[in-house]
Amino acid sequence: TAPNNQASVTPTSAPAAFYRVQERSDHLPAVRAGVLARIDSYIGNNYLNDQNTTPGDIRNGQFHNGDNMRFSECTPVLVWAYLQPDSQHYQSAPVLEAAIRSLDYMVRAQGSNGGFNEYHGWCGVPVRTNGKSSVTGFTLHALGAAIEMLAAMPVMQTRLLELMDANGTGTNTTVRRTAWQSMLSQAMPYQFSGSGRGHAPNQDLCALMAVYKINDGYAALTGGIKLKTQAEINALSNEIFHGQPSAASGRPNGKWFSSTGLLAEAGYGFYGYDGNYGAGVTMNYLGLLAPRDPTAAAFLTTQYAEALQYFYVPDSAAKLGVFAENAIARRSTGNPMNTGMLPFALTHSWHPAMERLYEIALPYFAAAPVANISISSPSHLQVGVWNYCEWMNSLSDSVDTGYRIPAERPEAWTFTDVTFKTQVSKPSNGVVTYYSEIWDDVNMARRHTWNKAPETIPTLGIFP
Repeated sequence: TAPNNQASVTPTSAPAAFYRVQERSDHLPAVRAGVLARIDSYIGNNYLNDQNTTPGDIRNGQFHNGDNMRFSECTPVLVWAYLQPDSQHYQSAPVLEAAIRSLDYMVRAQGSNGGFNEYHGWCGVPVRTNGKSSVTGFTLHALGAAIEMLAAMPVMQTRLLELMDANGTGTNTTVRRTAWQSMLSQAMPYQFSGSGRGHAPNQDLCALMAVYKINDGYAALTGGIKLKTQAEINALSNEIFHGQPSAASGRPNGKWFSSTGLLAEAGYGFYGYDGNYGAGVTMNYLGLLAPRDPTAAAFLTTQYAEALQYFYVPDSAAKLGVFAENAIARRSTGNPMNTGMLPFALTHSWHPAMERLYEIALPYFAAAPVANISISSPSHLQVGVWNYCEWMNSLSDSVDTGYRIPAERPEAWTFTDVTFKTQVSKPSNGVVTYYSEIWDDVNMARRHTWNKAPETIPTLGIFP
């Protein structure tokens, strides 16, 4: 049951949650041009060149020549660029063809249980086996979005009626619209199953986003029919934020988040979760979910952002002018981390602390957006590239609301999370000190003052 301190946030758009966003054009042209240049380069130099185009091959349409089916997360990037007049791939026939081939390939690559594999080898036709990847939500978030955009295009109406090879027989016997519908329909239950989610909180959040995008894609193909009702989605959302994820351990109480909203990965290092990747991906997906998911919106605005703001410190030495402290991370070195631009970009309109972080980071990002895009490789976690497209769909400048994150405030304060045995404090006009008793070994707590070398110390016994 959701706690009674949850706000009822049901905005029609993200900016309505806290205040009206007044757009400025200071940084936006540079940001969009830089992001689009990077996306265009990925498409022209990587995605189009790395696709299997061998006729009749069951792997026709596969990217990067590997069994990792998450490579198809770039599919909506292709479609998005095809629709952008300022992209060099605008209305490019090869780009459209690549997106269609990719989706046809994923029909054949889908496992018998509706899932896909990441590193477990081929599970598709001609003899389908079970998909085993717990990160399938990332992939389906992308595929559903691609289908939604494609189905609305006039040029696709005849293409959706063409016959394609859905079963690896070498002959085209299935109407493409029907094949894509079937893929989405079979994938939907996997987002709700224990095998398809429950490994980590960020994966559950992307599975929830995938549910929405599968619904959107299916509705676009069928004239409005959806596979899951909002009531069913609400139940899944409540379970993720407040309930008992099936594969989570009993600590803390089977939830991914503490009562303050801090992120955990139960069962690993006494709950502590990776401070940059985990927090970054969680922020990304909360920002994407909030406009349409009331539970995610309430959680982001009243718990998650409220707690996370204590772990950010403005620092001109940081790549984007602000660092995230990862004192609670199970894989932490004790050093500050850079979560990248997307977490601030996708959450900024939902909480004034996130807006302040966006305000700090945006000028740094806009000064060199191509270099500042935090994608390690165009062939790795391509859903991150798609997230940048999603940011461009709602791009707005920062707003100075007068709010300052805790590290900037002159007064003394203390933030405590008993579940995670974590305490953050700052004396009046002083610097922030982080202390945590969450560590991989007993009595190996971590304490350090911002911008100074961390020290490993015996537990101070602050928490029971």
